[in-house]
Amino acid sequence: MDYLKVLHIILVGLVAGLIIYLICRDIVWGVMKKIILRNPVYTHATISAVMPGTPSSNGLVNLTIDYEFKDLTGANYSRKNVLTIIKTINLVEYQIGSAVPVVYLRTNPEKHFLNEGKDGVLIR
Repeated sequence: MDYLKVLHIILVGLVAGLIIYLICRDIVWGVMKKIILRNPVYTHATISAVMPGTPSSNGLVNLTIDYEFKDLTGANYSRKNVLTIIKTINLVEYQIGSAVPVVYLRTNPEKHFLNEGKDGVLIR
């Protein structure tokens, strides 16, 4: 019976730890995005894999894509399982081999992200 008294404390601790982790992850991602945008290079990447999600009622769909691009020196970089949002009407434009806009840090191209608009929807 004593272990039941401790169980709720452990569960609350796990939930609090998860919330703190998610907040810290978002802060780090926001700082990294600001650093990249201080010295950016805008380019286009090629989609190597795409998996659409279920469309929403407001005309948006989640899209999980893998993409690869070359930097100014010709080195290849890629990222897998990137989740982004597009308008459902533009779904046919995001096929394997299509181009997507990418922003990377001029001094370190390994730090890159998809170029999304202010509303969070992927722009062309």
